[in-house]
Amino acid sequence: MKFAICLLLSLMIGSAYGQTSSLNCKVIDQSTGDPLIGANVKLGEGFYTTDLDGQFEISEPASSFTIEITYVGFENYLESIQLTQGQTYLEIALKPSSQILNTATITGSKYERNTLNAVSSISVLKPALIKETNAPSIDQVLDKIPGVQIIDGQANIRGGSGYSYGAGSRVLLLVDDIPALQADAGRPNWTDIPVENISQVEILKGASSVLYGSSALNGIIHVRTAYATSTPVTSVSTSYTHFMSPDDARKQWWDKSPFSYNVGLLHKRKIGKLDVVAAGFYHTEDGFYRGTFTNRQRANLNLRYRFNDRLTASVQTVLNNSEAANEFVWANPTTGAYIPFGDQTTTTNALRYYIDPSVNYTDKFNHQHKLKGRYYSIDNQNTNNQSNSSTYRFLEYQFLKNIPSLDMDIIAGATVSAIFSDSELFSDTIFTGNNQAAYIQLQKVFFDKLTVNAGTRAEFNQLQSPAILYGITLPNGGLNKESKLISRAGVNYAYNDHSASRLSWGQGYRYPTITEKYISTSVAGFNIFPNLDLESETGWSAEIGHKQGFSIAKVLAYADLSFFWSQYNNMAEFGFHEEDGVLGFRSQNIGDTDIKGLELELGSSSNIGPVQLNVLGGYTYIDPKYRNFDEDIMESSSSTENILKYRSKHLYNFDIQASYKFISIGIAQRYASQVEAIDKLFFTPVDFVFVKAYLDNNTTDYTITDVRFSLKYKEYKIGFLVNNLFNIEYTKRPALFEAPRNVGIRLSAQF
Repeated sequence: MKFAICLLLSLMIGSAYGQTSSLNCKVIDQSTGDPLIGANVKLGEGFYTTDLDGQFEISEPASSFTIEITYVGFENYLESIQLTQGQTYLEIALKPSSQILNTATITGSKYERNTLNAVSSISVLKPALIKETNAPSIDQVLDKIPGVQIIDGQANIRGGSGYSYGAGSRVLLLVDDIPALQADAGRPNWTDIPVENISQVEILKGASSVLYGSSALNGIIHVRTAYATSTPVTSVSTSYTHFMSPDDARKQWWDKSPFSYNVGLLHKRKIGKLDVVAAGFYHTEDGFYRGTFTNRQRANLNLRYRFNDRLTASVQTVLNNSEAANEFVWANPTTGAYIPFGDQTTTTNALRYYIDPSVNYTDKFNHQHKLKGRYYSIDNQNTNNQSNSSTYRFLEYQFLKNIPSLDMDIIAGATVSAIFSDSELFSDTIFTGNNQAAYIQLQKVFFDKLTVNAGTRAEFNQLQSPAILYGITLPNGGLNKESKLISRAGVNYAYNDHSASRLSWGQGYRYPTITEKYISTSVAGFNIFPNLDLESETGWSAEIGHKQGFSIAKVLAYADLSFFWSQYNNMAEFGFHEEDGVLGFRSQNIGDTDIKGLELELGSSSNIGPVQLNVLGGYTYIDPKYRNFDEDIMESSSSTENILKYRSKHLYNFDIQASYKFISIGIAQRYASQVEAIDKLFFTPVDFVFVKAYLDNNTTDYTITDVRFSLKYKEYKIGFLVNNLFNIEYTKRPALFEAPRNVGIRLSAQF
């Protein structure tokens, strides 16, 4: 009897095992055929994630199941499937979402999430617009984003910064999630970014120091580069720009018109488990300021190897070599408007390169482990005793866990970085610095509608200077140490798939750069002094906003309205300073500030019959004030009103492009109101006669209009552009006219 029972059990177990089914599923992009990495899969009661090949594999008893697949930026997939005995293979193609609000970003949480569900304002710039505008560097197109200004290469978001020449950015530049500011100066080198291989640019507005640390006090510009595709792609482009004469004939110094010329090349392909992206870019310019020029060559190579479905390693490299002569201020605002003061330019021979290795590993519990690094070397050989060289080492470990059953993300990590700087700008001596930080952020979704986000970061900074500097014996042997703990929190409530409200608050923190604290030099007659007592700045940003999608005559669009409020303590900016009877600039803590405002962003991407219409634009208003508007500040400002210097209260911009078959037409416009306050000493005729007339050339607001037109035939495209169509004379900061009207032509092909 016992033998019969055992035999029966054995047969039953064998029968059950015989009915086990193995499912191998691959999830791809319907439009490109590329695998979708990290897609969320729910099969019955189980949760899975696709690997680096867009695949997942399970073994289950043969039965009927409901499979649901979600991926940010794509329409959800929901079907019933029958698993039969043996192995079943499925290839599921997800359709890109037609919802303009379903744009995927990672900047707010390090996970790909829809902008609709973000707790902070995030704007997205697509690569097609960058190519259409023929921008040789990314900074020349960022002002298409509402609330963003680029002044002398420094980014300003919602009035968080004024004018700071070459140092101390409050906006952090990221390239593929790695900080990309020049470490000793805290400034972005925009020409290091490969514009020919951009996936998208994400702009996060407001304090973001919890996830990204110092320099993210005012926001983030995150450039994401593109991966290799299943089908090899080769693209090439060349362009020529001709600078025309200013309307005022007195300002033209040239007989042969200034020009610029670009050539770009890109190749992407997969070779087995190896992904390869290689690109090159050449730019030459004969500047519209007399004596200025640029010759630049850049090459970059991205390699990614997939060892298996859990482990991948990659390395990204960029090499940028250039020679350039640059101006600082004009000789005068009439006959010398496009002539540097004293006919003096600064010539720089620069060699910069960075190497970014990274390793991504997903363990058996579906935890993601990321290790990212950067080695950034800069060697600038300048005239006028302004050469500098520096190295920057950065390493970050990230731990990411998504818990689908709880609708929760956990992001934690730690960073270490080190700076080595040897520069004539800093008393021709050596400075070193290092930073360590740890952070954690939790994001939870309740009831499929309410997203709650909270995080904190601990940061430690150390800066070592010589014990004796500029004849002064420094305390602690020149060693500066500081630690800070900061936090953030936010909520987002999505009423449906096209409407959501958000509320966020976040602290920010920025430690002074070596340049701000220790620089000592002279530029075009301006002395720039060090400030050994410069302190770090802190602050917070709050925002309440609502994003709404809508349809008008079959045009899908969105409107994003936000009210923001930022307060900074010990804000650090460059300003006039007198030392031993000599006037000049230095970075200084100007006091506590308060910036309130509102912003409306509009966007659309729709088909109106056979016409594809893309719109991006908006309006920003700021009210930037000192919280302690005392007599010293009043004496230093050109305005008796309580207003921060070098800010425009009103900004608006829009870009509209319509495409029909092989024809595209675009128009763009940007506006800035009058800068109501600058440094008062600029109006001292004895010392600054060459900039005294700045206000006379900036008493009104300015509106700049650009137009473009392109034709496409098979793989080839030709575009025509006119920038500053009405040849407006305008300045963004004292004593430097922007480019007069210029016309360009761009040829491109993709195979």
